[in-house]
Amino acid sequence: MVKGASYVDKSANTSTRYKYMLNYKLFKVKWGKVYAHLPNTTIEINPSSQNISPSQLVDILKFIVGDVDDIQVGMWDDKVDITQFSPNEVAKRLYVPSQRSKLQNYKGKHRTYYYGKRNGQQVKVYDKANEMGIEGYVLTRIEKTNKVKRANRLSVREFLLNDRSDVFQGMNMVDIDKIDGRKKIKKIINKEDNMIEAVMKMSDNEKLRLKREKGFKYPCLDLQKKFQDDLNEWIQYSSLLKLKFIALSLVHNWGVTTPLEKRTVNPIVDGNTLSQFPKLCGWLTKKRTDIPYDLESSFSLPIEI
Repeated sequence: MVKGASYVDKSANTSTRYKYMLNYKLFKVKWGKVYAHLPNTTIEINPSSQNISPSQLVDILKFIVGDVDDIQVGMWDDKVDITQFSPNEVAKRLYVPSQRSKLQNYKGKHRTYYYGKRNGQQVKVYDKANEMGIEGYVLTRIEKTNKVKRANRLSVREFLLNDRSDVFQGMNMVDIDKIDGRKKIKKIINKEDNMIEAVMKMSDNEKLRLKREKGFKYPCLDLQKKFQDDLNEWIQYSSLLKLKFIALSLVHNWGVTTPLEKRTVNPIVDGNTLSQFPKLCGWLTKKRTDIPYDLESSFSLPIEI
């Protein structure tokens, strides 16, 4: 059905997790699970490399399975691309919490680093410019793989609208130049090739002192802000994802004793009929009233949504 797609039959391969695969430039579909705990069908999509917008992502999923309501997101990668530091320079500064094993320097080339195990919440730092075949240019990717247990997985729509305030949680690009060279923690950092192994050599008190340092509180690069800026830019590609409404579940009962519950209303809809949009209520002057769908209508401000 998909031009340019290749069909792979792995049923004879004892090491595979799925028997069959449809491999296309925009996505991969795997089905025929070998182990009972696996999903029946797995779909893999890379919006970054394929320049896919959020609404296009939903369209692709609909094309594959017809509907997205039963699709859950089990694994995804958070990423930022930076030009300020090479992979080696990132490794020297990047603090990743809860790391108990040494940093893996792939083939000792200082171009790819792995934090943690591949089957877990792994962080990877690598030379994106080299992967793309670009010479004489610094482009380093910091990437974190997130895996969620089946019971905690979000639907596709929930995932696209979910607040990402937890992204790169605890990770820090420590500004090591702000740490006094006479301090023991700075000497440990200078002695080691990377921040992870330096932290492993520190005592518990020294780790606490590191987190109190100006270079830790004010990192040389704000990973969380960089990610949010990139995410907001990506969302702007899709008109259907620009708005996130907070509506009241109890629209018609405004008694003072009635508890009002806030809920997120999903603006991703099929078509443009008004019946598919949520009913909004807000403050018009001193009373609550319905907000008209026709936003060009005249009404007083402020509006609370």
